[in-house]
Amino acid sequence: MDTIIGLLVIVVIIFVCRDIICWWWKINRIVDLLESINKAVGGDSPSVEKKMGALFDKLGNKIDKLSGSKDSRPPSVPEKK
Repeated sequence: MDTIIGLLVIVVIIFVCRDIICWWWKINRIVDLLESINKAVGGDSPSVEKKMGALFDKLGNKIDKLSGSKDSRPPSVPEKK
């Protein structure tokens, strides 16, 4: 009976360790993927901010055309100096 309980404890410990290791590797893979995406889009450069701002302005204009209203959204955020 003691050997069965001992084996169950060992199996539970192995599964817990396996879950921790797989969780850690998954987080590292996600971080690596996010860093590669950041490098691909140019990092924190101002040009990315300008492109995103222009994209949101175009999207806002299309929404305005569809809804038939003008100036229903707040003005664009001024650029950082």
